[in-house]
Amino acid sequence: LLEAFGNAKTIRNNNSSRFGKYMEIQFDLKGDPEGGRITNYLLEKSRVVFQTPGERNFHIFYQLLAGADGQLKNELYLGNPQDYFYTSQGSCYQVDGMDDVQEYRDCTNAMDVVGFSPSEKRSCLNIVAAILHIGNIQFVDAGNDNSTLKDTYHAECVAHLLQVPIESVQQALLYRTIQTGVGKRGSTYACPQNVEGAEYSRDALAKALYSKMFDWIVQKINQGLSCNDPDAYTIGVLDIYGFEIFHKNGFEQLCINYVNE
Repeated sequence: LLEAFGNAKTIRNNNSSRFGKYMEIQFDLKGDPEGGRITNYLLEKSRVVFQTPGERNFHIFYQLLAGADGQLKNELYLGNPQDYFYTSQGSCYQVDGMDDVQEYRDCTNAMDVVGFSPSEKRSCLNIVAAILHIGNIQFVDAGNDNSTLKDTYHAECVAHLLQVPIESVQQALLYRTIQTGVGKRGSTYACPQNVEGAEYSRDALAKALYSKMFDWIVQKINQGLSCNDPDAYTIGVLDIYGFEIFHKNGFEQLCINYVNE
């Protein structure tokens, strides 16, 4: 489950962990594992919206597109990886030795084992699909440093999958909120954005959605692994991913590389 949502194909590794984690494994007095806890750090959110040539986005996007049955794909308005900006930038859709269809079955089965309800499973898949549609939203110049949607199809898909009004999606992308002052003296303004600003908001929304979902999944896993044995012995394992330099490097990559140093 964590591999599906937290791992991706990089140039160096077909199944590279793209987040740091500290794992505590609890053992009883006989030495048998009986529980644990995971703390996650520094998910590589930038991968959601950009991949270098020869690399993929997180596995779950390709697993869903390959493994979902026809009815589910219709309900999520999904096609093929080549159809989506967030899964096609690296021009890499399959990984040697990895069957995305079987991996999708293993992932959804792991959700059942951990204790996801049917509605929680579906919510996760809805969010993954919504992120794919967010990436395909395009903007055009509307004059006076404003922008508008090129068409509303993908925004309507996002609104349906996230169960929010289409107006809320448009407002989040086309306007930025500026707040001045505090308390009763404060004021809030919605300022129109140009095409560049709207694209930045689009990518920021996709990264935030994925990051929040990943944190929730880790919390859900911890609920399934929890053990309150006061006599348990604990072994802690820290796993962080390696120093890397990408074509585009942001502040989060600086943090990751600093940790490695």
